[in-house]
Amino acid sequence: METFSRLSSLLLQALETREPTVDLLDSFIDHWRSVTTCYIQTSDDSCPVSQTDIPWRLRQMLDILVYEETQLAVEDTGPCLEYLLEHKLLETLCMLGKAQYPPGMFQQVLLFFNKLLTRMQKPLLELIRVYRPVQRLINLCALPGCHVEKEEVQFLLAVCSRVKQDPHTLRCVLELLEQPPGLNQSQHSTQASNQCTDPACSHSQTSASCPVQSESSATSPVQSESSATSPGQSESSATSPGQSESSATSPGQSESSATSPGQSESSATSPGQSESSATSPGQSESSATSPGQSESRVSGAVQTNRGLLWALLQLTKSQRASVRQKASEGLLLLAGLLDGSSGELLPAAVSLAELLAERLQELHRLLPLDQLDATELQRWPCTSWRSEVEPGHMTSFFTWFDFLDHLMCEAPQVLSVQVSQSVHRRWLVDTLHPQLSHTCEKVVLVSTSMLCATIRLVQSSFLLDQMVHFLLRTPSLMRLLLRHCNHISDQISMASMSLVDEMLQKPHRDILDILVLSFLQSRCYVSAAADGQEDKQLETNEDSQDLDDDPFFSDGLSDGPPAQPINEDVVNSFLCLVPIQARSAHLLQEGGYESYVHDAHTLVTMCHALSLSWEWPQTLPCPTCLPEKDADFFEGDLLKVLFDRLGCILEQPYELSLKLTSVLSRLSAFSHPLLDEYLLDPYVHLSPGCRSLFSVLIRVMAEVMQRIQQVSDLSEQLLDTRRHLLGLSQHTGSEHLTLLKGIIVLEEFCKELAAIAFVKKPLNRD
Repeated sequence: METFSRLSSLLLQALETREPTVDLLDSFIDHWRSVTTCYIQTSDDSCPVSQTDIPWRLRQMLDILVYEETQLAVEDTGPCLEYLLEHKLLETLCMLGKAQYPPGMFQQVLLFFNKLLTRMQKPLLELIRVYRPVQRLINLCALPGCHVEKEEVQFLLAVCSRVKQDPHTLRCVLELLEQPPGLNQSQHSTQASNQCTDPACSHSQTSASCPVQSESSATSPVQSESSATSPGQSESSATSPGQSESSATSPGQSESSATSPGQSESSATSPGQSESSATSPGQSESSATSPGQSESRVSGAVQTNRGLLWALLQLTKSQRASVRQKASEGLLLLAGLLDGSSGELLPAAVSLAELLAERLQELHRLLPLDQLDATELQRWPCTSWRSEVEPGHMTSFFTWFDFLDHLMCEAPQVLSVQVSQSVHRRWLVDTLHPQLSHTCEKVVLVSTSMLCATIRLVQSSFLLDQMVHFLLRTPSLMRLLLRHCNHISDQISMASMSLVDEMLQKPHRDILDILVLSFLQSRCYVSAAADGQEDKQLETNEDSQDLDDDPFFSDGLSDGPPAQPINEDVVNSFLCLVPIQARSAHLLQEGGYESYVHDAHTLVTMCHALSLSWEWPQTLPCPTCLPEKDADFFEGDLLKVLFDRLGCILEQPYELSLKLTSVLSRLSAFSHPLLDEYLLDPYVHLSPGCRSLFSVLIRVMAEVMQRIQQVSDLSEQLLDTRRHLLGLSQHTGSEHLTLLKGIIVLEEFCKELAAIAFVKKPLNRD
């Protein structure tokens, strides 16, 4: 037993003396001394930092800090971190990175800060000795001529991620330390009492929480400043913090340059160096830009020329997709924190909104309007901001638009409102409005197509609100756009009607209310005869006399069935509108209206889903206009231009006719009693001088009967035209091609309306 005990003691003694214990603080200080020694021993100013041991030394320092943290409780601060804070090593590194000496040092500093923020668990950004250098390093990012975008965006994203974890540090990072205009003294005192402190170091030192020294008092071992940068360096594997002290010290290091933990900052960073040598030749310290210096601010609180928001926005302009995406992710992280819970963050929200909207305005102005294809622009697909497509003028604009749309969907309401209002003012009002009213047709066409595409792509309710407000609550603009639906240029008419069609597909109640329902609400289009008053009033009207003389005009307009017609009669009324001589679908054995029932059901279901939350009435309102005021009814600018266009369907391009009937079909598919009556009821009693969709179609059919008399072999030519439209024939030699296409469109449109009526009110089979 005694032998066993002796053997055990020998083993324990061997284990205890196997390797000497490494003092982390001494090793940390030794690595820092080696960094400062490089500036003394290096005489070649052009030697890049990659050819020195500075990158390795910084990695070792970082590994020591991380290892030290794992050995302590969360609330404790280790001696290495205390040394870093007390001697302001981070500020010194910022000065070295700013001077770019040796060349490529800025890149190494960014990497060090990035990994310090990502690998350390302690909330470092609430420490003044940390967030001050971080602020200064942020202000050095995204400057012109810098070629370290990858490291810059990684550092900035690390800052944003850290702020996301500790939201109370946001005001420190954004430098919200000045009193915004309009704050009273009590608010200012409250703001001052909430400034960041240094709780982590309060138990061990007081110097870490004191105000940061001015830029002129900070010393730097920089001897000359160079603008050259080194390529991105691949980081070698870090050495274990438990490495022996002999291996942590570079050979040939001068012991005289060693710095003890209690030594002053100047001797620790710049042995034997004068203060004047801290700046580059030809530039004095006073003339050097101080990142901590007060600059122009938005609302007196947020820096605009230098700052986190500005730097991230600049990096979104990078040619590298990975950099753009990370910068955008950083903006999204910050946007999620600007929730308006604190009034002092409102200037930051305003600043961010202005920067984002200004970027959209800038990208729009870069578009070559005279070279854009309007059709391609209208059909532009959704370009996700996360996609890695090659940057171009169009792609950049729509990618940024998608990013803003996504941000407003995800951000707090306060920021979303600010961004949407800024977009409204800067892009819609200041940029697009002058283009929409321009005298050049090409400019009008492209700007209308741009609106059409953005309306189709927008998903944010806040941005949609502003776009609807811009289009419909700007009276002169709304009337202008609707007049463009009947423009002398068919292309502008097509783009304008496409814009209306896209608007009708958006979940916004004001669109239908302003464009259509507000004009139909009074029901002044209903004749007094429908309420049991004199039927002869219709016969005394000149227009009604013309209708009576028209052999193709239905008598049902004045002597129709009761107010609630059987739906089977409604369907047949639309199917019988097209004269038998002008029908051609049966010649190709195409189906009747039944072939449209499935599409009509899809359309009606879609429109019903849009209007489900709008609480529309289920019954018709009573007419509110007096009998003598019947002639004052106005169907509204939209319905007027659509009915006017429908009256000219035999003389306009085929594509324009398709878009016209598409808009009318979509309006008819909405389940509102006023729309059902005005657009789908063939038997509504119309007031003198009023018209409905059915009455306009009757007029057009009368014109069809007159014009087909001039076409020989009508059935054969209609068949050839239908085959051509279906791609079954290349023959287009008919001189009446526009007329024949218009007749075919009318036949299909009537079948579509019949299918919509069938779906909305199933046939009464009792």
